Amino acid sequence: MFTRRDFLKTGTAATGALVVGSRAVLAESTGQPRPAPMRVLVLGGTGFIGPHIVNQLVARGHSVSIFTRGRRDASLPAGIERLVGDRMINDTIPQGNLRALEGRKWDAVFDDSATDPRWVRQSATLLKDSGTYLFVSSTGVFLPYLTPQNDETAPVITEPANSPDYGVRKAQSEQVVRQVFGDRGIVVRPGYIVGPGDNTDRFSYWPQRFARGGEILVPGLPEHPSQFVDVRDLVAFMIKIVEEKRGGTFNVTGPAQRLSWGDFIREARATLKPDSTPVWVTDLAFLREQKMTYAIPWMIPEGENMHHLQINNRKAIAAGLTFRPMAETLRDTLADWPKRLAMLPAGQQPNFRWITPEREREVLALWKARR
Repeated sequence: MFTRRDFLKTGTAATGALVVGSRAVLAESTGQPRPAPMRVLVLGGTGFIGPHIVNQLVARGHSVSIFTRGRRDASLPAGIERLVGDRMINDTIPQGNLRALEGRKWDAVFDDSATDPRWVRQSATLLKDSGTYLFVSSTGVFLPYLTPQNDETAPVITEPANSPDYGVRKAQSEQVVRQVFGDRGIVVRPGYIVGPGDNTDRFSYWPQRFARGGEILVPGLPEHPSQFVDVRDLVAFMIKIVEEKRGGTFNVTGPAQRLSWGDFIREARATLKPDSTPVWVTDLAFLREQKMTYAIPWMIPEGENMHHLQINNRKAIAAGLTFRPMAETLRDTLADWPKRLAMLPAGQQPNFRWITPEREREVLALWKARR
């Protein structure tokens, strides 16, 4: 994997790319005529999605407040209002601290940080007199993915047999938004979110790995499906539907046409390192044995993940969701990589959960010995 030392060799170029990328994000717009300025509250704003929401809202002339715990800084435009509090509720904390929001209302609320329906209920109830409430859910509400092309009308599980998992909590949160805001509620269900600012080290693995070149282990079959959405396209769509005062639920993943895993790998190679050598490991039994069943944006399509990367996004596309070229997402994610490395504590490596360079060499050797 790329290290800080690797990037110091090309630091000037990388820094220039980051500055250009930062300006590009700030200048991002939905491509629609600007509406009358709105007063907007972002619940969150300093994580992955939040700064993109804030930057694009400000670029479109809106007045923005953010509500956070104040524990994390982020490069945000001057002039935004920073409110401090905490929505945390658990078995030992019966009520969050939302005092900074009391007695106030906004034209629109973006809730991109909640993973618990109790958090959503207290904020939505307190802010019920605001105009629109947009909740960022997840296609995880469809787990288990046993049906192909799940659209917004497909059933979701809201009453689990055991303790609620991520998808169930998101589905329950969706219910809260609809109950409190009715037609003024918007639910957006992204798939895997990628692009500059991504701190999950999932999709980001591929741009930096292709940039390093050489023999690259690629698990799975080229015809397997793949889906993801660039965070900037996701945010542009969310702002668009809020400005248009749309309600309803939207599956937001991409691209517009079916993407195969082979298509993604070919594009990554052509964009970042044409002389690299992808080595396809296509024996699924071997991959299971090596505990390599996923490498986002790919996973073995079987069991509860059979149709995970085949979500129907036609409604969102009809409402104006657009996608930038995949090559742009790949290049910008790579350009952002030094920033991601700089965020890590000294000595800590990126969290590539599915593989390390040592493990890649080991599995490649095992694979070649079988052939």
